[in-house]
Amino acid sequence: MKFKENTVDPSLVLQRSIDSVSPLAHQKHVSIIMHQFGEECVVIGDSHLLERAMNNLLDNAVKFTPCNGKVFVECYKNGNNVTFTIKDTGEGFSSDEVQRVFEPLYCGEASRNRLTGGVGLGMTISKRVITQHGGDLVEGNHSEGGALLSGWIPFANSSFYSHT
Repeated sequence: MKFKENTVDPSLVLQRSIDSVSPLAHQKHVSIIMHQFGEECVVIGDSHLLERAMNNLLDNAVKFTPCNGKVFVECYKNGNNVTFTIKDTGEGFSSDEVQRVFEPLYCGEASRNRLTGGVGLGMTISKRVITQHGGDLVEGNHSEGGALLSGWIPFANSSFYSHT
């Protein structure tokens, strides 16, 4: 998958993704709380693909957060990278899911899939998009409960882009 290179502000991408999943969040009374730290950050990439990746992550977070729950989104500068995290107040990943969440066509617990739909490609696509932008995406559970997805993408002026 080749992407169209432009300068992209990841916090704007995240905000557009939040706006995209807001109707589902509103329906479930799930609050999405975004925190940005530090100065504005710019990466080189395809804003459409990055937004698709974030939409997938946020959509899953909202789907698996119970009614009246919360989804926390952070975006901040970390060394030469823009780092983002998405944490929900759902049950988090089971021990099997945490090992397989980025596998294509893996949908986790069958009973949850019948309720939420999907074919198991969203997380795979998100991981692929982030890695194609020179970053990474990892899964886990927050120590206080809920799923935690953490990712990073190098800044536009980092050495990753000077060699591509």
